[in-house]
Amino acid sequence: MRALLWTLVVLVLLAVGLDRGADWYAERTVATRLAASQGLEQTPEVDIAGFPFLTQVAARRFDRVTATVDDLTLGSGRQRLGLADLRLTLRDVTTDRSFSRVQAARGRAVGTVSYAELGRLTGLEVTYVGEGRVRGTREVTVAGRTVRPALTVTPRLLDGTLGFADALADGSLPDAVAAPLREAFGVDVPLEGLPFGVRPTSLRATESGLRLTLVGRDLTYSG
Repeated sequence: MRALLWTLVVLVLLAVGLDRGADWYAERTVATRLAASQGLEQTPEVDIAGFPFLTQVAARRFDRVTATVDDLTLGSGRQRLGLADLRLTLRDVTTDRSFSRVQAARGRAVGTVSYAELGRLTGLEVTYVGEGRVRGTREVTVAGRTVRPALTVTPRLLDGTLGFADALADGSLPDAVAAPLREAFGVDVPLEGLPFGVRPTSLRATESGLRLTLVGRDLTYSG
């Protein structure tokens, strides 16, 4: 009886090890395929949920696949925008046997634009002030005096473009002082070149940065 139990334990451990090894291989294969199909400069980190894994492979159907990309750059020049991270969750995923073709019924992604990146974009020091608003400041010299005026705005998403609205100057700033800040926040950045076929649907300011939500349906990746 003891020998039988040990045999069962060994078989279970081998089965689990085989299952985890197959999962590891599949995740890295899918990551490579996604990077190639989307023209990414770095390979995303991929996680295929579910256990056991081999039963999903046999069916070639997976409930959830997650891909994470760090330091993603969109656009170029003045219109360049960097995402600190982009986390994509695919649902109802099917593949071929070699994972060279991945299809998902739907996908949802969340990306973060850091305030440091907004500072680079606007030339201001940008911080979060609560209630979905951010503040931009910059030292300026007026009549021989150095002052640090501030302007608060609401980041917004309109027709796939990142911009800023509802500008409000702190205190009673003269127009000559407030104008450069308004001009800095007057930039509009088209959110183009987003990978994975997802499209931006909402944007909100948080303590950690601007949170961008993107969605897509009937997604296909081949690589």
